[in-house]
Amino acid sequence: MRFAKILLLATLLLTPATKAFAEPIEGLFNFTLGNVDVFVLGGFGYVDWNPPLNPPPNAVRTYGLFDIDPNAARTLAFASPDFSTLNGPDGTEKIQDLTQNPADANYVPIGLSGGIVNFLQISERPNWTFTELFLAPGDGGTPFSFSQQCNPITNTCNTGASLFFAGTGFDSITGITSLWTATISAQYTNFSIAQLLAAAVAGTLPNNSWSGTFEAIQVSNIPEPATMLTFGAGAALLAARRRRQIKK
Repeated sequence: MRFAKILLLATLLLTPATKAFAEPIEGLFNFTLGNVDVFVLGGFGYVDWNPPLNPPPNAVRTYGLFDIDPNAARTLAFASPDFSTLNGPDGTEKIQDLTQNPADANYVPIGLSGGIVNFLQISERPNWTFTELFLAPGDGGTPFSFSQQCNPITNTCNTGASLFFAGTGFDSITGITSLWTATISAQYTNFSIAQLLAAAVAGTLPNNSWSGTFEAIQVSNIPEPATMLTFGAGAALLAARRRRQIKK
């Protein structure tokens, strides 16, 4: 929760006090995804969340599916019973696939993107618009960051691969603006960091099941330049903190 406090502090420094709304886009949830395929096409990396499988190139934006986990931590707005069903008719959410190819519809640059609207879609709240603004730089020129934990008793090691995103959420009914972050990761057994990094660079990262944590805090409706300034400061702090955590 410390990173949320950092974002909140940056927001308070740049915005005046405003009245609260009934249901701010604020809180935390854990979510589960399908597998991920990593491709290299013409020298460009591509991350395909699946299902469904959407191999590149893509002329229009494509999405993978994820589910908010009703049995894991959910707080504030996301503690609503609306989010308590996996794989129901209104219980499947979407996340855009990624590519480093500017000619592909799924282009998401490392660093600031300038704004990718509807990067995330939550079916229970069609009035919420989630825009991606930042993909943290990872290792070896990829968006993936790696860390490893080993058990000397079982002589096994788990290497984690993770992606870190940040952006804004907007509620068209209440006019609420929020800042959000999402960390998505997977665990690989008996792979070294060097092996996974080489696979990510080559576009051959093994298909695996991924999961994540999403957290949002309200910043209310403030002018767009101030929103971007707040976001830029918060994103830089978050990215630096995240890289320190991974190195540990």
